[in-house]
Amino acid sequence: ERGDRYGELQRLALITPESKNLPEIISMIEAMFSRTGNILGDLTIGDASSPGEALKRVFLEVSSKGSYNSSLNLLADIEKNIRIFDITSITIAEDPRFQDTGVLNFQIRGDVYWLDQEALVLEQSSADRVRSGKELN
Repeated sequence: ERGDRYGELQRLALITPESKNLPEIISMIEAMFSRTGNILGDLTIGDASSPGEALKRVFLEVSSKGSYNSSLNLLADIEKNIRIFDITSITIAEDPRFQDTGVLNFQIRGDVYWLDQEALVLEQSSADRVRSGKELN
């Protein structure tokens, strides 16, 4: 099982950044909102990983204003983004201050990922020990 897990992590290493790189995450979010014509509101970022995991998660919560079409464009942009962004919830509501204008408030929550190289090396060592028969489950 550990060898299989290490193999999965190796495949993820091809598409997952090697560091959390919060400035890059913020820049990515700002660029997506700008490209799609949405007004970026609040942005909350937090660590959502458990200690010892090689695949780390960063929690994002983003609020925004925009039209229905611009919010669809944003979701399409997130889907095409090179960085994996798992959306866990979306809330969309008409902005009461802009009734009949088509302006919507929306909130997106999700996770982006990065691969902890130190934990990956530990996974590899553990997988090697299992393969060589030095560790029993």
